[in-house]
Amino acid sequence: MHILTAYDDSPYSKYALNCLRQLPHRDEIDLSLVTVSAFPSMVDWSGTTQANYATQFVKPQREADEKRIQKIADAVDGDFRGIRPHLLSGAPGVEIVKLGKSENVDLIVCGAIGRSAISRVFLGSVSDYVATSAESSVLVIRPAVKSGSSLPEPVVPRRVLVGVGNAQSDGRLSDWIARLQLPPDTEIDLVYVMETRPEYELDLLRKASAYWEEVRSMASGHIETMSDELTAAGYRVQRTLVEAPHIGAALVEHANKRDCNLIIVGDRRETIVARILLGSTSRHVLRQAPCSVLIAR
Repeated sequence: MHILTAYDDSPYSKYALNCLRQLPHRDEIDLSLVTVSAFPSMVDWSGTTQANYATQFVKPQREADEKRIQKIADAVDGDFRGIRPHLLSGAPGVEIVKLGKSENVDLIVCGAIGRSAISRVFLGSVSDYVATSAESSVLVIRPAVKSGSSLPEPVVPRRVLVGVGNAQSDGRLSDWIARLQLPPDTEIDLVYVMETRPEYELDLLRKASAYWEEVRSMASGHIETMSDELTAAGYRVQRTLVEAPHIGAALVEHANKRDCNLIIVGDRRETIVARILLGSTSRHVLRQAPCSVLIAR
């Protein structure tokens, strides 16, 4: 498996890299280790006394970044089947997505910065951009950190929430459990959320009752099939079928209640406009989840 990992020397990127080093099949992983330099030449220096000297910062910065990324690559070289450092320049999120596409990676891994939901909405983040824009699956690693405490030791996820929703595409959710080679005794919570519409008129709800019963029956059958497959593979599986006004919020609430350390959700690839105006389940989970999130594509 080919994994691309974004690394910027921050505690969160170090934590994400160390999480990969805990995977039982790390010797089967080809790792692309990526850092992106934001040079002063990207800043508007016009009108300042330093305008003619901006390029003097570029070479030393690149040399420092080159040494740092090579040092990290050398330090973890024995943990993976192969490792290749990449030093890019530009907007970090854009460059990471471009490299992921050109390298045809299976998974992009980013560390999450613990920003508030409000700041994520208005300011964005590299991990948010990558998770939204990448064509490959994306894992955003968010350690459970209490206020004022340091980052915990990286561990392999032991309680995983899988957001079930579409019989045709949910196969890739189960595939990622297998590809990550999670331990057989891992607890898997399969959660199917039936999105309710409280704004409907009562007479319309009555007319739709037969339809909802059919949907509920199909959902139960689908989640039971997935449960049987995962149980046969040795996992401890819990099935939950709930009705809620917002799918993403219900998944986050369940993850909080069950103290999950990984959520796996699919992505319906809505348009950018739809994501901005309406949001999406995967995007909501990514921003609000208390734990790491894998968006499977």
